[in-house]
Order: sequence, then structure tokens, then C-alpha cells
Amino acid sequence: MNWKERVQQWVVEPTLRGLGVPVLRQYGFEPTEPPRVLLYTASNVGLGHLFRVLRTAAELRRLLPRVNLLLLTDTEHLHVTQYYGQLAVLRLPNFHYFGENFREKPVGLELSKGKLRLLRYNAMLAAVHSFQPHVFLMDTAPHGKRNELYPVLEYLAAQRRPPIRILQLRDVPFVPGEAERTDDARRQLTRNPDFYDYLFVAGDPQYFDLAKVYDWPKKITRKLFYLGFIIPEADGDGPPAVESGTEREIERMMQRPARRIVASFGGGWEAEGLGGALLAAYAELAAQRGEPLQFYLFTGPSAEDAALAGLQARAAGRDDVLIRKFSPRFSHLLARCDLAVLQAGSTPFQILETDIPMLLYARDFKSKEQQFRAEQMIRFANVELLGEDGGQPAVLRAAMARLLDAPRVPRRTGFRYGGVRRSARAIAAMLADSRKPRRLSVEELNRICREE
Repeated sequence: MNWKERVQQWVVEPTLRGLGVPVLRQYGFEPTEPPRVLLYTASNVGLGHLFRVLRTAAELRRLLPRVNLLLLTDTEHLHVTQYYGQLAVLRLPNFHYFGENFREKPVGLELSKGKLRLLRYNAMLAAVHSFQPHVFLMDTAPHGKRNELYPVLEYLAAQRRPPIRILQLRDVPFVPGEAERTDDARRQLTRNPDFYDYLFVAGDPQYFDLAKVYDWPKKITRKLFYLGFIIPEADGDGPPAVESGTEREIERMMQRPARRIVASFGGGWEAEGLGGALLAAYAELAAQRGEPLQFYLFTGPSAEDAALAGLQARAAGRDDVLIRKFSPRFSHLLARCDLAVLQAGSTPFQILETDIPMLLYARDFKSKEQQFRAEQMIRFANVELLGEDGGQPAVLRAAMARLLDAPRVPRRTGFRYGGVRRSARAIAAMLADSRKPRRLSVEELNRICREE
């Protein structure tokens, strides 16, 4: 401990604490210690943000085995992190939606939303101050959920050597036409241009060109680095770290010859209503067709236990139906199905570059982001979007039968799908010398990450 640290610990800190001022203690890191990467994602809607971060973190650890990774998140579904290797997690107290107008309230705390927001960003400030990341990767909207990252980003920007700050955006961050959201993002980015070194985009400009659609100024667009879609490898995310009865049951079912229909509901919204209609439609379909079928339905981790139990009760006694909340085998199963019924979020990109028919639906939400995304996808072969009457079993049964009978046509989109590798390789290149992380130009990143 040098003399400055002694004065800080024995004089300054006791004096401030005696005056009732909270003191955050910061420890020193040796230059030879492994690099540190801080990750952030917050969402009470689905799991797309979380899975993008987890997949990138797993690939980054493969490239840099000794890297220190710390995840800041408010997800209630921390069990899914175990399928992506060891990861330190600081879980934030969270919000959840209620009512038809998507109002929010704290979970498990009798606090106002403002007080919970203060609690969250105070916790994040302490984590950043202590962890001293070399790279801060944020998969979110600008400045985080409800601007909660603003104090953190302001603090980091004031540092003598701020970390490399990366804002990772979805393929369609804001729907054209939803002016308030788009304008808010523009204001946040243009007012604070030094808050982010890069804007990683988990998408492809041929699918959605942010610079062109949003008409952002050059000081923003020059930071854009398109990763390609962040999806699992062709065989899914690999074998799960923890085998369970569900995984063994899936493997047993997949060994039987049958045409497979896989349905999922993202984080878990609308699983009860549409899930019940799908189950009824499948029962009619299976009774009518002279071929073996199987139906796999994954409600999503946010689905209520009562809703899951109700769906499972309706399928009791059927050995051709499996209904679960979540499985690490999902990506593996999806890549081997004959028809997928999917929410128009991140999941469809896993099989967009295949010949597997897709029936899409868009969740009911305050933003029409999924409706917009689905409308871009239905221009490809054997991709259909459910209309307003899509919740009726007869409509679902007819659509599933039509897609099962349609000739299989390989979709050739021309899009890039190596987002996991490009994101991790770019960060690894920045950390090649952990003593002095490098800010590389977007052109340099493209050269480094050029796929062979």
C-alpha cells in the first residue's frame, strides 16, 4: 500500500464516514492481471438481450480463457446462465409490467419506480467503481433501461482512462414511424457522443440499415459496427451443462420417426392464450393426418406456473406432446424441426437461412417492433405471419397444415449470421494487451473479423 492509499484509507475515508458521507473503496489492479469485461442487459419483456450477451461472453472466454467477466442484469432467469459457462452475476432488483397499458412496478419491494431506479444505478456505480472494467458491453437501448446507465456513463466519461464502452443494439432498435422512441435515441446519442466508443449492431445493413433509416449524423454512424445476427451455432449452443429429465425426454422423443412442430413464446408472454389455441389446433391436425407428428411447446421462463400446468394438463396422456418452460436443447431441436411457430423476436433468425417453414406472430406490446420485423421476414419463402384472427384453433390448424405441405425451399437471404464470433473477436482484439486496451477503428475491426 503506497502513501496515497494509506492517507485515503486512514484519514480521508474515516473523515467522510464520520460526516455521514458514503465512501466507495477502490482497490488497485496489477497491470499483469487478466482483462476485465463488464456486461449489462436489462429487460422485463423477453430473453433476446440476455442470450446475445451470454453467447458473446462464452465465445469471448473461449478466445481469452483468463478474462474476468461480470454481468449486471435484472433477469429473474439466472438459471439459464449456467449453460454458458462460469459467469459472475450481479443481479439488480427488477420491475415487471402489469395491466393492459404496460405499467411498471418494482418486484418484491414496496418502493416507487424512482426509488428503485436510484437503487439500481447506485449499485451499478459501485460495481463499476470497484471492478474497473477495460471494456463495458451494454446490450440495451441508449443509456440503458429508462436512462439508468446515464450516471454510470457520465462517471466513466470523466475518468482519466475510461474503459472502452460499447452499446450493442438489436437488428431493429426502434420502429420507423414510432417517432418518440427514435427521436429520444437520437437526442441521447447526439447529446453525449463520447459516452460510447462503438455501436455494435446485432443485425445486417441489408436487412435494416440504421444509418439510412434513422438519418443519424456521421458522428454516430461512424461508430456503427455490424456484427451480423447473434444466433447459436448450427447445432445449437452445445450440450447443456446440466442434464435434466426434460433434456432426456426430448432426446427420446427425437429418436422416434415423426415430423416435428416446435412452438416458443420468447420470454413467456401470451403463452397461455395462444399456447392453448396451438395445442387445440395440433390435436385436430394430428387426428386428421395419416403420419406421425410431434409437438414441442416452450412457454418461456416468464410464464406463470399455473399457465404451464394448465397447458400440460390439457396434453396429459399424449406421448407426442412435450410442454416445458425452457430447455437448453431448444436451439438444437429448432434446427431439426419441420415447422416452427415463433414470436417475431430474435429466435426466427436462428432458422431464417434454412428451408424450415415458419409461422410468426407478434406480441402485443407498446412498441410494434415485432410486427415490423415480421413484415420484413414474410418476403422469404414459407414464412407466414398470423393475422388478427390467428388465435383461433381453426386458423392455426389450417396454417400449420399448409406450411407442412409446402415444398421445402432453401432461403438464401445474403445476411451475415456470425454475430457471436465477430463481437467476441472484436473485443478480444481490443484486449490483446490488457495493460493498454486499444480503440480500433471500425475499418480495423472489419479487417480483424473478416470471416474466412
